[in-house]
Amino acid sequence: MSTYIESGHAKNTANFDHLIALLLTYSTNYTPSTANLAITNLQTVLSNAQGALTTVKNEYNGWKNATNSREIAFDSLKGLSTRLLNTLMSVGANEQTIKDYKTLNAKVQGSKLTKADSGIVADPSEDNANKTTLPVTKTVSVSQQSLDNLIEHYDKIIKLLASVPAYNPTETALKVATLQTMLVNLKTVNTGAYTSYMR
Repeated sequence: MSTYIESGHAKNTANFDHLIALLLTYSTNYTPSTANLAITNLQTVLSNAQGALTTVKNEYNGWKNATNSREIAFDSLKGLSTRLLNTLMSVGANEQTIKDYKTLNAKVQGSKLTKADSGIVADPSEDNANKTTLPVTKTVSVSQQSLDNLIEHYDKIIKLLASVPAYNPTETALKVATLQTMLVNLKTVNTGAYTSYMR
């Protein structure tokens, strides 16, 4: 029969609390040789440990709220980027501008318009059936999907749209001013998530 033993700070703190409760049952028979082991000092240690656990929980909740806000803010970015492309095409933007936008959109979507660079890695793989050594190809990631990069791509998209005189959609969500407000929010929630992690 296997034995399951719980561990962790919460369990250690609870066990320390149980130890103090046990020591209290000894009443005057508990007379430690050092003051550090006196009940009052042990209770202070317990109180500090419980306070530290509460602080960690609160900090974790603050960090989780910040990262959740960031996740929600970035969630619509890919769909919006495609809507903006469709709107740009509908206003009759020139072919080169649309091509430039598609490049930015591909970065936002995490896809690529061209084949990744490839090369040969130093360690080849061995084909046991033919007793030959085959070179192993490598690819370079061009995804650029970090949140900082997504903000940068989105900023470039806004600047591109603002440079097209015919781009003046009727939908408020697609207007350049609305997109700029969204960009500010993305930067704010991204910084907020980083800041909450650094506390």
